Amino acid sequence: MLAGFGGHLLSEQVLELAMSDPRSDTHVSRMSLAALHEWQQRLQSLGPASSLRAMLDVAADPFVRALGFDEGAAEIRLEKRALVATLRASRRTPVVLVVTVWGERLDPLWRTAIVEASLRQASWCLLFSGTHIRLLDARGVYSRRYAEFDLEVALDDERAFHALWSITSASALADQDSGPSATARLIKASELQQSSVCRSLRHGVLAASEHLLRALTAGRRVESIEGAFEQTLTLVYRMLFLLFAEARSLVPLWHPVYRESYSLEVLCDDAGRQRSTGLW
Repeated sequence: MLAGFGGHLLSEQVLELAMSDPRSDTHVSRMSLAALHEWQQRLQSLGPASSLRAMLDVAADPFVRALGFDEGAAEIRLEKRALVATLRASRRTPVVLVVTVWGERLDPLWRTAIVEASLRQASWCLLFSGTHIRLLDARGVYSRRYAEFDLEVALDDERAFHALWSITSASALADQDSGPSATARLIKASELQQSSVCRSLRHGVLAASEHLLRALTAGRRVESIEGAFEQTLTLVYRMLFLLFAEARSLVPLWHPVYRESYSLEVLCDDAGRQRSTGLW
């Protein structure tokens, strides 16, 4: 997992694969990481009481310059509790920058960012609070999906910062002569992967349900096949839920009692050896 990464705009797996591409600009991202470590030291004068102008001049503008936006913020105007500006990823690729007060939640700024992107003919929005940076795809106003990084965590982890660079830098957001930007291609790849996962999951649920239904009805008098099938679906979805929880460390797999007695792997082994007291 990528440290400090959140949101559902991109698949973390697709992002990690892109980072492993030998053509990725790892050297440049490392140079920017070194510059941003120095930038972090200057942020000690900022906090929740800092003005929006200070947030822009001391924090946001140096940050986006380190990401390759050479011209910095332009066309600046005040919008409620935020400053809105335009960045240039390239001559033909404007990016909206929305800067809010230190540590402010970024969710309420979605509408402001999308409206400003429409006015400024931008496809991308960067939301900045000093503690977090969030990327919005302004082309998909029907969705509130985003990619976000906790800056303190990401700047302490080279892989996480390389991921941040891979989708928020000027070079990543700039439209290419040969087609869409690198970030747009990653989003497209993520959508294709999600579609593939959904298809695989649907086929897997049907196949698992068939096997479990046979196990539930084998050698037994079944009054209602519909009732048995309902139990089968309940079992399958409970197992999917537990697999998800175990994969995300939401259950105590680290504890020997859970790991050796309650994990799905152990329950599966027990059932295979016919040591269990029943499928439930």
